[in-house]
Amino acid sequence: MLQLMHQTDKGYARQLLMYALMFRATYPEKKEFTAGIISMVNINDWLQNVRVGSEGDPVLSNEILDAFEAELKNKIEELYSIDFHFEHNSKSEYCEHCES
Repeated sequence: MLQLMHQTDKGYARQLLMYALMFRATYPEKKEFTAGIISMVNINDWLQNVRVGSEGDPVLSNEILDAFEAELKNKIEELYSIDFHFEHNSKSEYCEHCES
């Protein structure tokens, strides 16, 4: 799960896992379920479920979601750490609220 939190190309997977955490909090009686997006572009593979683990199973168990939640909490704690410094991405433009 730690790899997923640090891979820049896994943003959709993290987003779907976040939705899964919210779904689990709302419907705790559902023990296992899947989370995915419906692609309007790739019609041949229109339902794209997030797959976690070496087996790539689309079913999200409590164990998987607990591990993701723990890593998410670690990441948030890291962002609030005094030692963490936000740096501007040199490939991005500044927004109207930031200095150039």
